[in-house]
Formats: sequence, C-alpha cells, structure tokens
Amino acid sequence: MLKRYTIPLILILCLSFANGNAQYIKLDENLQRALENVLELKLTKAKSIVDSVSLSQKDNLACSYINAIIVSNKLLLHEDREEFDKEREKLEKYIEEISKASDSDPQKKKMISEIHLATAILHAKYQNNIRAGLEFYTAYNLLKSNFEKFPDHYPTYVPLGVLYAAIGSLPEGYQSIASLFGMKGSVKEGMNLLHKGYWRTISNKETRFYRDYYGFIYSYTAFKIQGRTDVSLSSLGINFKKSSNLIYLESLIDIQKGDAQKAFEYLPKRPKGDEYENYAFMDYHTGKVAIAFSTDSARFYLHKFLKESEDDYYLKSTYRYLSWCSMLDGDQKGLKDYRKLVRTKGSLKTGADRQAQKECEANFNEVLIKGRILFDGGRYSDAISYMKANEIKLKGFSTQDQLEFHYRLGRIYQEDEKKNLAVKEFTKALEIETEDASFAQGNSALQLGNTYELLGKKDLAKKYYEKTLSLQGFPFYEGLHQQAKAGLDRL
Repeated sequence: MLKRYTIPLILILCLSFANGNAQYIKLDENLQRALENVLELKLTKAKSIVDSVSLSQKDNLACSYINAIIVSNKLLLHEDREEFDKEREKLEKYIEEISKASDSDPQKKKMISEIHLATAILHAKYQNNIRAGLEFYTAYNLLKSNFEKFPDHYPTYVPLGVLYAAIGSLPEGYQSIASLFGMKGSVKEGMNLLHKGYWRTISNKETRFYRDYYGFIYSYTAFKIQGRTDVSLSSLGINFKKSSNLIYLESLIDIQKGDAQKAFEYLPKRPKGDEYENYAFMDYHTGKVAIAFSTDSARFYLHKFLKESEDDYYLKSTYRYLSWCSMLDGDQKGLKDYRKLVRTKGSLKTGADRQAQKECEANFNEVLIKGRILFDGGRYSDAISYMKANEIKLKGFSTQDQLEFHYRLGRIYQEDEKKNLAVKEFTKALEIETEDASFAQGNSALQLGNTYELLGKKDLAKKYYEKTLSLQGFPFYEGLHQQAKAGLDRL
C-alpha cells in the first residue's frame, strides 16, 4: 500500500516546495518609485503602483512591504486611535505574507523588522507601552539575527543602528530593563552602524534607491539623539524640497543652526495638493516659524491648521502662538481671548500642548516671550539688545521667570558664539531653586555639558550631563535625557 502512494506524495511535496520558492522579494523599479512616492506623501499614487505590480507579480512579497509602509505612514499622519485599532490587523497580515519568503533572502527579516518598528511607534503614540516594548523587542531580535547571518547586507545596518542608538540613549533605569531582555546598544555604536549602513547602501547600485529614505532616517537620528546639525539632507545631497517630510526635518536643522529665516522662505512652498496626503501639522509648524518674521503669515498658517486639523493635537499650542501674534500686534483683547482658549480647548497629549498649558497657567511675561521669539528667528543681536535692556525688570519677576530669563539669555549668547557669557547665564539659571524642575533648568544643564565637552573639560561636561538626567517630569525632558546620555557615551 505504501508504494501505491509514494509517487503522489513525492509530487505533493515537490509542488509544495515549488509553491514556497515561487514567492520572492524584489523591489523592482516600479516598487522603488512607489517607495519614493510614500516619502513624498503621495500615498494614493504609491498604492496604485503596488496594486498594479501585484496583478503582474502575484508572488512578489515586496508588495506587502510597501503596503505596510503606506498604512503605517497614513496612521502616523492622522491622529486616529480607532483607525489604528482597525488598521493594525493589516500590518500583522503583511508580516505574515512576507514571512513566506525564503530564509536565505536577507531582505525578509529586515522588512519584517521595519514593520514591527513602525507598529511599535504607533503603539507608543497611543500609550500602549507594553505592546510597544514587545514590538521593539521583536524588531531588535530580527535585526540582530539578520545582521549576524548576513553581515554584508548593509540595509540592515540602518534600522539596527537606530535601535542601538535609541537603547544607548535611554536613562540607566530603562537601559537595565532593556538589558534584562537581551537588548543592548550604545549611541556611538548605533551611529557608527547607521553611518556605515547609509553610505554602503547608497554606494551599491542595487540598493541606491534607499538613498532618500535612509538619508532621512540617518539625519533625523543624528539630530534628535546627538543634536547634530552637520548631517542634514542638503549635506547628503538630497533634494529635500520635494517632500513635506524632508522639508520638516531640514527646517528643524536650519532653525537649530540659526537659519530660521531660510526655513521660513521654503516652508510655505512645500509640495501640496490633491495628490498629496493631508499633513495639517506642517501648517502649524510653518505658522510657528513665521511668528518671528510676519504675524500675518503666522496667523494664516495657524488658522489654516485649526481649520484642517482632524484631531485635538497641538490645539493648545496653536492658540498659544496666536496669543503671541496678538501681543506683537498690540492686540490685548486677542491676547486675552487666545490665552483663554489655551486653557479650554484641545488636549494634553503632546509635549507642546502640555508646555502651552503650563505657560498659560503662569503669569504672562512679555519680556521672556519677545526674547524667545527673537531667538527662535535667529535674530541674536536684536535678542541680546532687547534682553539686556529689560534686565532691569528682573527683580520683579517670579523665581521661575528669573530662571527662564537667564536660560534664554544663555541660549542667545551660545548661538551668537559668546560661550563664556553663555556659561555664566546657564550657571545662574541652575543656581535658582524652584519647586518643580523645568525645561529651562534641564536644557541649561545640557548646554553646559555640551559647552564643557567642546572645551575639552570632560569632568565638568560629565557633571552637567548627569545633572540633566537628574531633572525630569517637565515637557520634553525625554529628549534632553537622550542627548545627555549621548554626551556621556562620547566622554
């Protein structure tokens, strides 16, 4: 009886192996173009390309990868918890599909890990912290395994480098928890891996299409974790003006370099229209940058954001900036009305909104706000003159406002390359005792650490980086801690 079924069994096995091997991963020119369209936020066009390729290449699992990127980008753009809960099943389905690829293909685990990373970011966005941690853990193991098995597959280096740098920038307590799960990394190791992965990937003709996508990741990580402005999209030769995503990152770097005027000139020209996904946040960002140069432009974009925003994110912060416009225009009623809206509208889901609420609950200090606006606009000479002229009012300020004054003057001196004066002001800020820690305190400590590191005074740099890590609980403290950890990692 066994012989009777031997040939059919062999045929079934052969067919099953043939079907398994028939599924493959190939990012051909069409799918490469779709990836570029995703980066440019032409998500409908990208989906159309993928659907077309799927019809002619039914077994090409790269279609599932691009589809996952499209879904995750759409979810990141639109703050919709219900939509995320519904759509995340698609991400799980795409992972299952890509899992059918051959284990001998280095693209398999790399692509699956990127979907897990995107899912982790989305879970973290909605405070699903345990699930976010599990997704990060899965991505980490996949990338590490792929890196060890395929050491010459350089596209793996980029997401793995990001994870190593992110883990290395975690506060000690969180690093200990990560190490319990076998996740280890350092900022230096991660950035070296990211640097090597990016340049090796774009030097290969077959993987060069990743240039803009990985250039964005490389620049963003260097800026956010290390505070670097030397690695920008323009420095990498990437045309950032073709994408709102790229324009946003480049503007952050230009603003940090004191070139807010430059950012203000290209931000309104970002590509938009029916073929682009709605990205209302960019109107908020443009309006915020415009305040230092044109209150009319600022009002236009901030009101446009309020009109087109689909959720309650950044509403408090928007009304705060509109109150600043009213202050600059001498409109006291508008100032009062918008400050009331800060207290009554929106949510506290973002650091910007929490900061706006906190500022609104304190006394309104026109000197500090005008000084900040001049600083944000890169108008350092005007800012120094204005702050020094109003220093006589300092004794009448609250303790927190006195601290803020010295911090703000220190940042202005720092960007105007007056390091000794900056150190003096940051030190004064830290000498003022307050009941609660603040961003001004945290960043004063961080900037002292950065300054002393540049001066080669490692002991002092370490002291102030550790001081930064001791201050927490205020909006955006996590970002300061990341940079302080990166500083300690360099010393």
